[in-house]
Amino acid sequence: MLYLRPAARNDGEEFYDMLQHIGREENGFLNNAYGIPYDEFPAYLARKVDMAQGIGLEDWMVPASTYWLMDGNVPVGQGNLRHRLTEKLRDAGGHIGYAVASDQRGKGYGRELLRLLLEEARRMGITEDILVTIYPGNAPSRRVAEANGGELRRETEERVYYWFPDRPETLEVSPSIRLRRFHGLTEAAARALAWYQDADTVLLVDGVDAPYTPGKLEGMYTYLDNHGELYWIEVLEDGAWLPIGDVSFWPEDIPIVIGDKRWRGRGVGKAVVERLIARARELGWEQVKVGEIFDFNQGSQALFQSLGFQVSGVTDKGHSYALKL
Repeated sequence: MLYLRPAARNDGEEFYDMLQHIGREENGFLNNAYGIPYDEFPAYLARKVDMAQGIGLEDWMVPASTYWLMDGNVPVGQGNLRHRLTEKLRDAGGHIGYAVASDQRGKGYGRELLRLLLEEARRMGITEDILVTIYPGNAPSRRVAEANGGELRRETEERVYYWFPDRPETLEVSPSIRLRRFHGLTEAAARALAWYQDADTVLLVDGVDAPYTPGKLEGMYTYLDNHGELYWIEVLEDGAWLPIGDVSFWPEDIPIVIGDKRWRGRGVGKAVVERLIARARELGWEQVKVGEIFDFNQGSQALFQSLGFQVSGVTDKGHSYALKL
């Protein structure tokens, strides 16, 4: 049975020995444990554990979790998962780096290690597309990336860039309601701008009734798309799909707006949130949160509480909510 095990401070000699079968720098994977004396291995492990918790990082670093690929009780590889990307990491490094011990190669471990790391990234709550960078001549790693659904989106002389999307094009909510992945404003710009120039709608969103400009609307959607999964809410009307609102979600928030007032109070919002709760369970999340619902927005309070959300904190104008999954 293959599974990931997080690196721990008390990991023993079998993990040290396995790392001696991975070079110090093989195809871009940096193995700082290679060649060190065994009595320095506990300090190496402590550093890995601290990095996963974001402890002791320099300004240019990001939190990163280290895992062993285990075949039963035997470690056969190592993977590193960065929790987010900087511009530098988008150019070299990506979210995931991994390596299999030289005496364990040719057994399909690389493919499974990357698959499990991708699953772990989603469980961790990373909703953006996952990036893996590979040297162009590393044919085995390229095959592993492609076997796991990687999309080759960029090539340079130094690296090729595989992205792993996890946002479906559509999520069916019911036969007459669906969520369609956001791909920019061009397709629904006028409709969306009308929603966010309505004073009553903006009051529920921002707590003030200042209408949006096109620039502010674009900035909002860019922010939401970068932070989580962003969808148009569409209903089937007269045989065609009609956008009536938008929703995005990540572990810390579920902003939702039914912009077309004709569809408010008809159960669309509740059905959408129910579907996203199911999506969160599919991704392995432990809980979902709502960052803030204003105290005057009793409709949203009732919606989320009817689905099991409970008050988790006090905000400037209302309360935050959370649901354990």
